[in-house]
Amino acid sequence: MRHTPDGKTIAIGASTAGGRDEILTVGVADGVVSRIGDRDWAEVSNVVWLADGSGLVMVGRDGGRKNQI
Repeated sequence: MRHTPDGKTIAIGASTAGGRDEILTVGVADGVVSRIGDRDWAEVSNVVWLADGSGLVMVGRDGGRKNQI
């Protein structure tokens, strides 16, 4: 779980009921949860905001055996 540089939003990788992972953001002040994109992943880990808060970098796997950044 990582905060944006301004501390207002948290990004996480979360498992769905179907066993896939997705990327979510959570507003710190209001607790509002939003999904980023519409892709389900086999695995999501190490979600980190870029220093300027403009985007995310993560390690993910989509069906293959190797993780990718």
